[in-house]
Amino acid sequence: MAFDQTSAGRRVLVATESNVLASLHARTGEIAWRQVFRSGAGGKIDAMLHNESYLITVSGNGKILRSWDAGTGSLVWEEVAAVTESTSKPSHAQAVFAGQDMMAVLTSSNVYVHSLKDGTSLWSKELPNSESVNYQWIHCGGDVIYVIGLVENSHISIVSYQLNNDGEPNPQRSLPAAWASVTGVSCIVVGNSNLVCVESLTNSLHSVVLKEGASFISSPVIALGLPEAETETPKLTALNPVRAEFTLHLTPTHTALMRQEGNSIKVVLDLPKVILTGAATFGSQEVILTLEPKTQLVYVISCFDAKTGVKIKDTKQLVALPLHNGSPTQMKEFLFSKKESQFGYRILLQTQDYSLSLIQQPGKIVWSREEALSRILSVEMVDLPVTDTEAKFEDEFGHQGDDVISMFLRRLTTQFAQIQTYIMSLKRRMRHGHHHEHLTAEDSKPDRTNNANDDDDDDDDEYLRRDQFNLHKMIIAVCESGKLYGLDSEDGSIIWRQFIPNLQYFERSKTLPLFIQRTTAHFPHPPQAAIVGRDKISGQTLMYSFNPITGKPSDVKNPLGKVLNYQLQQVTLLPLMDQEFLKIMILMDTEYKIHVIPAEAKSLLQEKLSSLFLFTANASDGSLAGYALVDVGNEHLHSEMVWNVQLPDDQRIISIAAKRPTEHVHSQGRVLGDRSVLYRYLNPNLVAIAAEGIDTAGKQFLNMYLVDTVTGSLVFTANHKKSTGPVHMVQSENWIVYEYWNSRHRRHEVTVLELYEGTKDRNSTVFSSLDPPEPPIVMRQSYILPYALQDIGVTSTEKGITNKALIFCLQSGGVVHFPKAYLDPRRPLVPTTLHKEEGIIPYLPELPISTEAYINYNKTVLGVRGVQTAPAGLESTSLVLVYGLDLFYTRVFPSKMFDVLKDDFDYYLIITVVIGLLAASVITQKLASMKTLKKAWR
Repeated sequence: MAFDQTSAGRRVLVATESNVLASLHARTGEIAWRQVFRSGAGGKIDAMLHNESYLITVSGNGKILRSWDAGTGSLVWEEVAAVTESTSKPSHAQAVFAGQDMMAVLTSSNVYVHSLKDGTSLWSKELPNSESVNYQWIHCGGDVIYVIGLVENSHISIVSYQLNNDGEPNPQRSLPAAWASVTGVSCIVVGNSNLVCVESLTNSLHSVVLKEGASFISSPVIALGLPEAETETPKLTALNPVRAEFTLHLTPTHTALMRQEGNSIKVVLDLPKVILTGAATFGSQEVILTLEPKTQLVYVISCFDAKTGVKIKDTKQLVALPLHNGSPTQMKEFLFSKKESQFGYRILLQTQDYSLSLIQQPGKIVWSREEALSRILSVEMVDLPVTDTEAKFEDEFGHQGDDVISMFLRRLTTQFAQIQTYIMSLKRRMRHGHHHEHLTAEDSKPDRTNNANDDDDDDDDEYLRRDQFNLHKMIIAVCESGKLYGLDSEDGSIIWRQFIPNLQYFERSKTLPLFIQRTTAHFPHPPQAAIVGRDKISGQTLMYSFNPITGKPSDVKNPLGKVLNYQLQQVTLLPLMDQEFLKIMILMDTEYKIHVIPAEAKSLLQEKLSSLFLFTANASDGSLAGYALVDVGNEHLHSEMVWNVQLPDDQRIISIAAKRPTEHVHSQGRVLGDRSVLYRYLNPNLVAIAAEGIDTAGKQFLNMYLVDTVTGSLVFTANHKKSTGPVHMVQSENWIVYEYWNSRHRRHEVTVLELYEGTKDRNSTVFSSLDPPEPPIVMRQSYILPYALQDIGVTSTEKGITNKALIFCLQSGGVVHFPKAYLDPRRPLVPTTLHKEEGIIPYLPELPISTEAYINYNKTVLGVRGVQTAPAGLESTSLVLVYGLDLFYTRVFPSKMFDVLKDDFDYYLIITVVIGLLAASVITQKLASMKTLKKAWR
């Protein structure tokens, strides 16, 4: 983070872990411009350098250097550096300004210098003994570049090069340092090229002059009048590279301002309660800003003189942060001139939940950005509850034993309540106008989490009700930081938000499973959702239950989640419900014990144990295992391994796709052109697994496995030679679609697999993996995809009648609605009469993507992490949410709106025809009765 010097601090420059470089308006927090780098390690921003003339980024582990125009975000120049890859150490990169027009970059094996004007490489050197020495720090002192590395528990190595003489090396020096370790030491360079280190082994500070120092001078922390760090590893922060002051962080809540004076280190100011510090320059004055917690929500901002450590008058301010932001983790400060030679400050503050806030004197939060939404891990769309009046419709017809009069009175009461509700809603609209406005700014989301009065609360309660066609949804988003959001599907506004400080995702799979245990359909029971993750402190399983509509915790005794005394290996949600309509969750720990939530529902599983199975997959070693549930007595359940599969040739699992448990399949068969039926292979236990490996010739290959997770049987396998991932895959009904990279032809390809039982339906009511049908008929076909994908999704509707469509998220930022009919494996080269009868499209190797198929129009959607779809009340409509760096929500109609009248429908004509027919029927009835009467009198 940095304040843009060229705009006098009116803009903020940020480089994020999502590989994004952006500029924000300091007054509003809106994005002025942004540049999104490629995903993965190749686009990781290792360093950002900024001064009044240049904005430089180093990415791709030091390989790619770019210079940007800080005002417009346009690229000035780009250079690719020649970097030697290290095989024994993880890659990293650091960069510093070297002189006025040069920059120096340090990687794990190289150091090189480039010109800032045009990016020209001036010189590059390979570091000596880079396989054994861990080079971590770089410093430019005058005309010398210093590179500092350490050898574990041995010594510190200092390598220096002349800046202007083509990198002429100076003699290498090694300083004994038995305390040096990669994880337990923190080093900085301060003042006149002095290296200062702090380590937790002896709790001491060690300093040496880089130019001529022969050994470290040690100063125990306790000898400086400071307490020793008992559990935390001390850390050092350089406030200004040319000044001798720096900060020592003994613990997260204890900081000290230090100064290097000659060969000694002195304590300038002890700050026992400060959690964050920063430094900024105002004229010739160096100012230290500190952040100190006063209460759980209120923090104190103070300013000190860096030379004397004296507090500057009238600078102590209070700032109140929302509870859902957590504790501050990082700050960047900027001083600006005010009247009478006084300064004011702006502080850019990042908190635990990834939120970014700008604080301006006197402690006012100017704006706040919910950056956690850019790192969503799990999403669900929940139906909104019906109104209280509609919920009473079931009581309208009475109960068993009621007489006709009581039922009639109850019906009148219900309808009178409906009239009252309608009148009250009209009054609110007239008094408040249109309360819920749509989002107009792309960067700023409306927030309805804080309401001004009770009338607004009533409005929100009335607003968060299910509409006629169930198009209005509550979007539940679980983020990487442990923050939960309830988003309004109408305009993306934040309805509620909760922060669980100790909730951490599972590192192996990088997921936070979200389950909807009870929907809004079971009035008067409130809806309930559950999140399962890891506890940051203990490493055990953490479970948090909450109401998805209000965001309030369901477990009042554990409002921040309940820590379970075991580590989780697998979790699944069963379709079984207890007496309170709560779906049962089963969790398998690392000791293969089964835990049931809620615990009272164990008795309900006794009859279903023979049909309950679990499946695990280890992506690193390519092992698959299936488990059955066994009752070991005393109401204790255990899992028993029933099958185990090891993928050959050291294959690595890169993608797994299963069917959605709530998916509806309308038709079991497909009618062919000759009027015969081809029955689908609808195995609910089928899982598609993509694995990649290297063959004997050293070429990469991709294998696709279809596995029955109950028996472990291999239903089908496919091999793609000279192909590799990433693989984006989706499974629905009886077909699987996956996209991959064909390295032989250097193109993206997409393959579709469709499985059929044949022309005879073996069992039309239930599918059993223990008594499966004959091996299915697998039809497959591959196509050339002209674009690279970020992810794939598939539409879902309420009854499954509507044709399926795929949602392609392109790397260019487009979101494409692609009909499944184009991915039909039965597309022929030369269509026959029967093919034409079915309406099958002739085969073409390349899939056409028309501009009309882009459902996001001119709004690019980048950094996509997933696609979530949900059915609406209309069978023709599917709701689509694309989430990642951006959020995009829309409705799609795979079979057009066949269940909705068109906008140009002639209502007057149909009303006239209906009235005419009614009048004609009445008249003809009268005439017929008169004719009958006359006949009777004859």
